[in-house]
Amino acid sequence: MSSTPNTQTSQTPPSSSPHNNKQLTPHHCSLEISIAANNNIKETLPLPQSSSNINHDQTTTPLLTSIPSTKTTLNQQLVHLFRLTTLRSCRKLKRILSLMILFSILAFALFLLTWPILHPRVTLFTFKFRNYLHNEGYLGCSLRKQPILFMVDTDRLLAVWESNCILNNVKLRWYLSSNDNSKKNIKDTEENNDNKSERNLYGGGISETILDSTHNVYKTTIGPVPASGTYTYEITYSPIDDGNEILLARYSFSFFLPSTHLSLQFPGNQTDIHSNKPATDTLSQSINYPIRILAISDNQFGLSIFNHLLDGVVKRHPPPNFIIHAGDAVQDYDRLQQWQTDFYDPLTHYHLAQNAPLIYAHGNHDFDPSLEYPYTSSQLWHAFTIANTRWIVLDSNMDDVLQDKWLLSELQSRESREAMFRVVVVHIPPFIEFWDPDTWHNKGEKHWGEFVRLRFVPLFQEFGVDLVISGHQHNYQRGNLNGITYTIIGGAGGELDYQRVEDWHIYDTVQKTYHYVTIEIWDRMLKWVAYNIDGLVIDKFDLQK
Repeated sequence: MSSTPNTQTSQTPPSSSPHNNKQLTPHHCSLEISIAANNNIKETLPLPQSSSNINHDQTTTPLLTSIPSTKTTLNQQLVHLFRLTTLRSCRKLKRILSLMILFSILAFALFLLTWPILHPRVTLFTFKFRNYLHNEGYLGCSLRKQPILFMVDTDRLLAVWESNCILNNVKLRWYLSSNDNSKKNIKDTEENNDNKSERNLYGGGISETILDSTHNVYKTTIGPVPASGTYTYEITYSPIDDGNEILLARYSFSFFLPSTHLSLQFPGNQTDIHSNKPATDTLSQSINYPIRILAISDNQFGLSIFNHLLDGVVKRHPPPNFIIHAGDAVQDYDRLQQWQTDFYDPLTHYHLAQNAPLIYAHGNHDFDPSLEYPYTSSQLWHAFTIANTRWIVLDSNMDDVLQDKWLLSELQSRESREAMFRVVVVHIPPFIEFWDPDTWHNKGEKHWGEFVRLRFVPLFQEFGVDLVISGHQHNYQRGNLNGITYTIIGGAGGELDYQRVEDWHIYDTVQKTYHYVTIEIWDRMLKWVAYNIDGLVIDKFDLQK
């Protein structure tokens, strides 16, 4: 007996694809397409078998009708593949962006943490790079040194600035800011093209000193100012003679005349001014106390320290009305770069000496043997009054009997006798205690400025000087001798002095640290506070009358 062939085949197991749970019949086979990166997601695509193996049983007809859907299913798989690929790329991009954001946040945080260290170095680099550009002629005609003001008399200032070119038709205007609507309040200094001399209403002028092709120094006097108040000054020039002026600088400063000072008239009547007769059109002499003063000395070659110190000053204190500098503004007087980057640039960067006139005493490092002093006042010794305080500036470089005679005359003057306080500023202190032992004992440096102690101190005592401010020694000291307070403030940047060479037994306070001092003048009191470079108080006292 013949057996009947078995046409039934074993069933294909169900597909594991989560997208297709149907079982396929024997008339179909499976094509599995892996479309996921981890091969965990698979799709089953039904395809027809070869014609020789197809059973034409009627039961297969419904399945055969599903064959045309293969193209649609393939398109769906391709779309799904594209979506997964895109999703995978997006996830990778998100991870990259997240890492970039995290890195940016960390970099910014690191920048904030290191900025106190980086900022001074960036600033110093800017000073030196700008100076290089001026020297090499890469910058157009402009000011390389903004104007700095120096006190020269009770009602007069000296303005000093420098350009990298010769300024044609240069002018300086100044006027009382609170009453600047009236043209009569404006005073000019103008350049005369024929003889390079400039005249203002009072016969002053702008002097020009050409040091080299990129260093042209200009000086002129502002004043006499007629009253206490805030003044604005402007510097302009005209490249061509067409009447159009280019503004180079504009700043303001405050002046505090003594109550006994003659209130002067604004331009329009020179006779009243020069004959010392009371002017008919006067301004108020009221003073708003306190008058704020910043006191520093001996920054020399310590540009980084000096810059750090000034940065702290402007952040912690109100703007000063005046600045005392007790000498040694640079290390080497004849180095033009040092005057630019180590002195003018820091004072300009922090908007100090353009708005606060300097009370300046020449030191041994910034002493000019020719006595020309192109960058500072050339006055060797002088005196002036600010409100109720008489300031006497001496020159410890000049052992000259003429200075002795002048000092005696000044201390006997009415201005000195009637002042509430008498303050002396001289670079070399009368009583030095810290220095380099070798140069002090073996190289004669103990005798520098010795005449200040031997000849000037007796005059200080006789005529009631209240305070003596000095530099030279690079640390801080304060003491008292015969009713006179002696201070040393040489801590603005020069290398500190640690070794004792003398002991005068007059100093109560010694601080071997970089520092600065703030002084407040009140109507009957002088307040003194000394700070280290980090802003911590290291000494303070009051003088009262």
